[in-house]
Amino acid sequence: MKVRFLDELEVVMKKYGLKNEDFCIVASAVLAYEGIRENHDLDIVLKPAVRGEFLKRYKEEVEVLPGGTINITGQIQAACNKYKGIGIGDGDLFCEKYAVRRGDYLTVKPEVELVQKIKRRRRKDQLDLRYIGYYFFEHPGFDMELFRELVMGQELLTRVSESVTERLDMSETTVRLEGSYVMPIGSLLHRGYGTEGYERYDILVLAYILSSGYREAGIDQRKILLAEKWLKKKNYRQFSEVEIDKTGLPEYESIELCQAICRHDSYVKVRIGKGNENKNYSCSWVKEYCGSLTKEIENYKTRIFKEYGVYFCAVIWGAAITYATDIVERIREKFQIISREKLEFEEDEYDKFIKEIYEIDDVEPWKTAIKIGQLKQYEYSVEAILFEIPFPNFREKKRDGSYLSDEGAKLKRVIREEFRRSIPEYEKDVIIHIGDNHMHNAEMVKVIEKYGR
Repeated sequence: MKVRFLDELEVVMKKYGLKNEDFCIVASAVLAYEGIRENHDLDIVLKPAVRGEFLKRYKEEVEVLPGGTINITGQIQAACNKYKGIGIGDGDLFCEKYAVRRGDYLTVKPEVELVQKIKRRRRKDQLDLRYIGYYFFEHPGFDMELFRELVMGQELLTRVSESVTERLDMSETTVRLEGSYVMPIGSLLHRGYGTEGYERYDILVLAYILSSGYREAGIDQRKILLAEKWLKKKNYRQFSEVEIDKTGLPEYESIELCQAICRHDSYVKVRIGKGNENKNYSCSWVKEYCGSLTKEIENYKTRIFKEYGVYFCAVIWGAAITYATDIVERIREKFQIISREKLEFEEDEYDKFIKEIYEIDDVEPWKTAIKIGQLKQYEYSVEAILFEIPFPNFREKKRDGSYLSDEGAKLKRVIREEFRRSIPEYEKDVIIHIGDNHMHNAEMVKVIEKYGR
């Protein structure tokens, strides 16, 4: 497979006086060298001394993005601290342990890129793992010793197998690890919505009991004691299999899922079981069963649904802040509003907030920089909205293989179309941003809580 943008790289080298030994090729170009998939840009890492000299001479000619990435051209970027998250500094890359020479250029080893994708756990990276995991592990030159060292013995991955062949009626992209399917906890919780609202309070009640130690009459004490015993075990595996039916609905009173919630895990291993009995644990059941604890259970549900992104999160940008009440009413016409909060920022703080929100969606840094410029033409404030979409109707995004709520996307389009004519000097996407999926919602909530007053 041909690696794209090498000709453009040569032009950059000539223009800025860079030598082959001054940089290392990283990221998707490494996958292209291995014949895995085409690279859509070309990232390099400069030696620290070279980077310092480059910025001293050419800072006015290039764009330095938030986070330190140098946008040299539209397709060529010099990353900063690219593999810091897995313990490799930029200066450390330039050795035989982490890099290999391919023709004229030094490139990072594919094992390094693989561990980087595993550690970040972004949806985009999970899509790549489906394609590259099997190839790397079956490749005769795969450096298992380096791989194990970088993973540092974590139980998250000891082997990546091929992509899931049976989709289990799940529209979310799934990854199969160690022979099991892995699903986000937010997705499993969200599947509890039914015709009577939320119908899986059994999971929330049991998780509440495990987290608080409360004993409510009528709940199977043997199950509780056993679950608490498991929960207190040292070195208990992060991923314990949760039994689901073929629609992805967890078994009733799933102790394994409740344990994972108490540990604040993000994902769990799942396996297909025999299916669920015809039971309904709706709000009316909670009132009858939990009595005086009903309010506490509802508060616990709100906290857990925020943590796992079951509630959808929207940010109304400063460009439309004048119309925030009208926009909220449009949302309320279709969905239940959970909360509404206004945030106001100083200039530097607003830059960081916008950047962190768009990083969740894996937006390229140069695009985020443009978005910051657009949004800062308006008021430095936002309204953060949490709301329910009981049946999100997820579909796969063609751009990166992550999953997107069709209902959320429709709502965003309707709001943008209705209010765009009211925004002075309107530019695309300056009105509202809505999380695509459970992971996006959960991360957006974290950012909003970080900057909330």
